[in-house]
Amino acid sequence: MEIDRLGVREWEGLPARAARSTFANLAAATGRAALRVLLTLACALLAVVLLGQVRHARAADFVPVAPIPLVTPPDRSADRASLQRGARLFAGYCASCHAARLVRYGQLRELGFSNADIVAELDPTAAKLDEPLHAAMRAEDAKQAFGIAPPDLSLVARAKGRAWIYTYLRSFYSDPDRPMGANNLLVPDVAMPDVLAGLHGERTAVFAGQDVAGAQAGAGRHSANGAASGAVSAAVAGSVAPTRVFVRFAQGAPGSLSPAAYDSALADLTAYLGWMAEPAERQRHRLGAMVVGFLLLFSFAAWRLLRSYRPADR
Repeated sequence: MEIDRLGVREWEGLPARAARSTFANLAAATGRAALRVLLTLACALLAVVLLGQVRHARAADFVPVAPIPLVTPPDRSADRASLQRGARLFAGYCASCHAARLVRYGQLRELGFSNADIVAELDPTAAKLDEPLHAAMRAEDAKQAFGIAPPDLSLVARAKGRAWIYTYLRSFYSDPDRPMGANNLLVPDVAMPDVLAGLHGERTAVFAGQDVAGAQAGAGRHSANGAASGAVSAAVAGSVAPTRVFVRFAQGAPGSLSPAAYDSALADLTAYLGWMAEPAERQRHRLGAMVVGFLLLFSFAAWRLLRSYRPADR
């Protein structure tokens, strides 16, 4: 009987012990999870603090470049030879990364190219004549290489203006601190490499100091040109540091073109980008002049007809 009673007590106490064991395991698991959450939050807070210190150090060392004025290129939109040279420059230096999907290869015949010329000189992707201008590099590969996908250049002339394009292409210089080894005066810390370095040669930018008041005046002119830089605006607004003013380029190893020939080549490329943005621009201007002339003649004829039917004022 005593043995039976002991056994009954043992069986009666089993649910209580199981409940206590389950509660203890649950409490231990909850404690471990809470500890992991606290450690994660502590690491995140430490990362935020360190990142803020790094950004503050970079901001303290950063000296923005004063904005430069835009330079208007010569108008070569009606020069077919210039447009052909610009098309060859685009195919040789731009089409590797940039596409122009609103223009088809067959439209290049409007510039005087034959089908054989288009296939041999202007079609690096071996596309058909009725296909748009594709980039030779895939967008995913370009984004992995440059950190950003190169934009489509179909409408860049209408979006930015020809003066902006011409100034942008003239403003590249060597900068060993940049990932691609090049920088730009108009768009500082640009991701695009200096693909035309072989034409203008190796050159570095020479800067002179400028106080904050001069930077504010420069920023105002820059904003009027429509190409303001966020870094420059922040530095000017907070009076963080003086800006660097571009003085000149220091030429190193010469390129394949002289400075004058290089500027002329950029004018050709700018004219071609303008043609891509609106291939029918010249035709539109010509038709517009004809329509305005017709309306003037019609208005004169209608006025004379009205005078002939209306009695003269007495």
